[in-house]
Amino acid sequence: MKKTILLTAIFLVCAALLFGAEGVDNSVIYRNIKVYKVYAHPDAYIIMYYTNSMDLGQVTVPTEWFKSGSGKGVLNTYRTPVTPYMTLQYTDGAFSKIVLNMPLSRTDMAWETLNQTTDVGAAKQKDTLKLE
Repeated sequence: MKKTILLTAIFLVCAALLFGAEGVDNSVIYRNIKVYKVYAHPDAYIIMYYTNSMDLGQVTVPTEWFKSGSGKGVLNTYRTPVTPYMTLQYTDGAFSKIVLNMPLSRTDMAWETLNQTTDVGAAKQKDTLKLE
């Protein structure tokens, strides 16, 4: 009787592990990166971020990515105090999405506004995002 109960329990655990692992998708990876400052321009966001060695890196992202329906970017703004950060999503090893989490108020120290005449066209990335 005890052997039957023990064997049944082992069988159920093994079955749960096998069926549970079927739906797991390991091809999507997320990377959170702390943001120092974002320079807003009508054509692009220039994002200053902390690298792993606590140096500053810079990446330019088109504002088109954050428009509804593009699927490349999401801009989340919060009324409560938040430490700015971005989440990068990679699908099958390739960049697929950026989520920028920032304070709502554009007067916050994390936001700066660039002059509209500043040329950011040469630095914009069209299809993918590569960090320095």
